[in-house]
Amino acid sequence: MRVLVIGMDGATPQLLFPWAEEGKLPNIAELIEEGVSGNLRSTIPPMSAPAWVSFMTGKNPGKHGIYHYIEYVHETYDYRVVTSSDIKSRRLWSILSDFGKKVGVVQVPMVYPPDKVNGFFISGGLTTPSDENINFTYPPDLRDLLIKKFKFKIGITERCYEGNEDNFLADVNYTDERKAKVTLYLMKNYDWDFFMVVFVNLDAVQHFFWRYMDTTHPGYDPEKAKKYGDAILNCYKKYDGFIGKMLDVIDDETTVIVMSDHGFGPLYKELHLNKWLMDKNLLKVKEKKDIPFHRYLLSRTGLTREMVATLVNKLHLEKIAKSMPKRLKRALPSHYVPFEIDWSRTKAYSVATHGLLYINLKGRNPSGIVEPGEEYEELRNYIIRELYKLKDPENGKKIVVRVYKREELYRGKYVNKAPDLLVMTDMTYQNIGTLDNTLLRPSWKPEEGKLSLLTKQRPLASGSHRMEGIFIMKGENVKRNEKIKNAEIIDIAPTILHMMGVPVPLDMDGKVLKDAFK
Repeated sequence: MRVLVIGMDGATPQLLFPWAEEGKLPNIAELIEEGVSGNLRSTIPPMSAPAWVSFMTGKNPGKHGIYHYIEYVHETYDYRVVTSSDIKSRRLWSILSDFGKKVGVVQVPMVYPPDKVNGFFISGGLTTPSDENINFTYPPDLRDLLIKKFKFKIGITERCYEGNEDNFLADVNYTDERKAKVTLYLMKNYDWDFFMVVFVNLDAVQHFFWRYMDTTHPGYDPEKAKKYGDAILNCYKKYDGFIGKMLDVIDDETTVIVMSDHGFGPLYKELHLNKWLMDKNLLKVKEKKDIPFHRYLLSRTGLTREMVATLVNKLHLEKIAKSMPKRLKRALPSHYVPFEIDWSRTKAYSVATHGLLYINLKGRNPSGIVEPGEEYEELRNYIIRELYKLKDPENGKKIVVRVYKREELYRGKYVNKAPDLLVMTDMTYQNIGTLDNTLLRPSWKPEEGKLSLLTKQRPLASGSHRMEGIFIMKGENVKRNEKIKNAEIIDIAPTILHMMGVPVPLDMDGKVLKDAFK
């Protein structure tokens, strides 16, 4: 038996299933009619990084160790970008390879450098466009074929911002078309038992263009909607066309899975958890006189890492940026207002996005002030109680729907890498934290010294992730035209192994989706 897996990063049931039923996605509609389909529950938080790794390992983040695109380094109050070497578990394709199955993998997120498999592998996710000049394939000689024959592009380089929407969408379409052509070529010309490709650009398109599609969105712009209102639908249609071409290549004995890592929905406001922690006297910042003058001056002139990153992408200077000394990069303040955290007086702080909240713990953090044990537990319980009281002052809406202690969500050897608390909001609000010792985006147009708890979504970030993704499967032994319930992203790997006659490792958390089969 052969298995073909097609990933659509961020494909959401609220859009895909109705559009398929309306006839706008005919190839996906055919798969739904001839197989099983339903929602696919993501990880908590519903982020691509932990979700795709949970897919490929069949395990919760406590066992594979990935909670975000970055790993927070407690010893330095700093962070680093993760690589595939940080995934502390074997991947689906490696298990299949060990059992003699021929595999082909095209740009599944979070795996770079490429895995050595019994077949071929094109890395994705953490690979950047500047890496086109180094090895991003296995075997290495596959790289030259991709670039010379197909002018393959690892990922988009145009950023989406006001006035650059057309260039961004053109880049998305070019990159997707290249990937589709490479995928069809590899499917036709290489032997494989398992083949997987992930189209990631749908995620970005939904982040940026949701407000042009959604007439109820507070950021809806009727004029721009005339031009960009179908941007998201067109992306789904494009992928439906790719799926049709892939279905033409395979035989009836090949099982097809279409899936996403999480869903999508509207984003209305951003919640700045560090400002909330400041209001609760749990996070303290240095006074202006205590901030290094060069950081304050650079920030006030607008010369920040955020601005430099924008220029690097716009001017295609990735190679130069990559060669810059880390010391020089760190000399730049992260964002516009450098309210630097005073760790000697801070008890709790939020990191990155999606509600990752940490305790400044003695013995773990260099300037930790919270004692392990009773004080630690009391502080976590206090934060949880207070977060549940948090409401939007404009409409009285409750913002936080659930706060988890890490041991409530995760189990395994790497739970110690997880945040101490995970804050889940009403999904129309997105949590914003910090990536170093400056407060991340306290406000997009702040007045001098003023921080905001809630800010409107950024102009082109009007969509955000949801817990429920999509799952569709059609195959010789798969039920026909039936809905599947309670499927989770960790279930896909054991289900594939089961179908292909490979033993499911006992330490996988996912289950075989037995209800999907005749």
